[in-house]
Amino acid sequence: MKIDRNLLRSWLLNDDIYNASQGAVHQISTALEGPLLLLDEKKAVELSTLVADVVSDRHSAIWRSISGHDNSLEDIGINSAQMMRLSHMINKQFGAKVLVEMLGSKDMTIRKLAALLNCREVETIFQKSCSVDGAKVAFLQDRVAEASRTVLGGLLGLQDQSQQHVFLTGATGYLGVQILVQLLQSKHIGSVAVLVRSADEHQAMMRVKNTIAATEESIPEENLLKIRAWSGDLSKTNLGLSEIHSNEFSALGKRGRDGNKKSIDTIIHCGAVVDWRKTYRELEAANVSSTEQLLKLALKSSGVRRFVFISGGRYPDPTQEYGQNLHQMYLDTAKGSGYAQTKFVAEQLVDNVRRATHYNTSIDIVSPAYLIGSQKIGLANQDDYLWRIVWASVRIGAFNADENDQWLFVADSASLAERIVALAEQDSIASSLKNTTLQVHDGLGMQEFWRHVCDVLGVSLAPVTGEEWLRRVKEDMEGMRDHLLWPLAETIDASYGQLTQQRCLAVTMGSGIATAGIDLAIQQNIQRLKKTEFFG
Repeated sequence: MKIDRNLLRSWLLNDDIYNASQGAVHQISTALEGPLLLLDEKKAVELSTLVADVVSDRHSAIWRSISGHDNSLEDIGINSAQMMRLSHMINKQFGAKVLVEMLGSKDMTIRKLAALLNCREVETIFQKSCSVDGAKVAFLQDRVAEASRTVLGGLLGLQDQSQQHVFLTGATGYLGVQILVQLLQSKHIGSVAVLVRSADEHQAMMRVKNTIAATEESIPEENLLKIRAWSGDLSKTNLGLSEIHSNEFSALGKRGRDGNKKSIDTIIHCGAVVDWRKTYRELEAANVSSTEQLLKLALKSSGVRRFVFISGGRYPDPTQEYGQNLHQMYLDTAKGSGYAQTKFVAEQLVDNVRRATHYNTSIDIVSPAYLIGSQKIGLANQDDYLWRIVWASVRIGAFNADENDQWLFVADSASLAERIVALAEQDSIASSLKNTTLQVHDGLGMQEFWRHVCDVLGVSLAPVTGEEWLRRVKEDMEGMRDHLLWPLAETIDASYGQLTQQRCLAVTMGSGIATAGIDLAIQQNIQRLKKTEFFG
């Protein structure tokens, strides 16, 4: 469990801590022992106060231990969302754009930050954003090339195997559990091995069953017997699998009760760590390295016939053929979050491998945009960018009307899971559906989307320009330390909170008529969020 260092210090440093048994207030030392700043270090003093305001309230002892002192930002324990807010406030107060990566460096102190701000070459230091996209593009290209080389280095031939058994990652995630439910209900699936981060297989099975129960889907007990919960971790070598489980990707797979081999013949890779605040490096092991390892397993195995990769983090462009404008895709991704970058690199790796191999294994890519709960249950993912934008818009009583004529790509997670399982069940040798790219274009017009929001919540949202929307949201953010958009501050700065990226007019998508069932699913999701008081 990750400890909230700021909250811990707030508790420890609270002026009202009282020991009832001794009737005295106790002094508690902390790691914040930075030296006092000199009176003539005006900019450093201002910065220290700015940092203190981001971290704590002015009446607290922790605020006093930061304001006027030269502490390391790492020792202060600023989290990613606070880094975003601090960068914004420095830009507002001093007129200099500080890269979040620079604030997060291990040796950054208040005094050093002030010295950089005072430097005559401040633009050279802080305004590197014009060249940073180019550097990030080069970095992402290198990662795709390197990851592709590791997979394509030495592949073994494949042998035919007719029995189908599925290995699924991400089964306890938002889309993954829907895929698992569909697999369990399919008569074509003999077993489903799921990778679960847990201490042992018993705990893994409990996590899986609890996740299925949360979907409110009714699964017959005999279908639940198909589940084989494997303890592992996407970020670890060999996915943290035991030797016994690793062997099930080969002819060494164990025999089931029916005497037949349980060797894995289908891999559905839906697992990923989704965290908008983490960098590429922090997410690379779980999101990119895991994809490398699974591709190697698939292509070296004597039995795996189909590998289905679930992409994400990137908005579709239906006007372009898949991979047609790769350079623009790199540019767009370079401006995105660390999560979006890892998913893009993993997707390009998968695409490179399938273009370079000529085996019986079909390597498929499924590329959805926004995902919502089913029209039956409407279980929304509250952490999703879509609902965060809606939440922020409801708070300010307005939405971005610049995209009123756009199509919102959004899919019902249950219906998408059905399509993924249907694809996974195809015989890669007999079927023409080989090396498929499934781009999901379900959705509805933006005007219709906001109408549903207003109708279900019983509110009136004013249509405003993107600039006005952003101004109001930023004003709201500054007054709320735990605002849901702080982790996405850089993203909304670049996009003005747009949900569509202005890529597709609604009239071009089936004359603007919503995909069957999407209207009801949207309404169900909003209704459920309302019941849980998500909107306050």
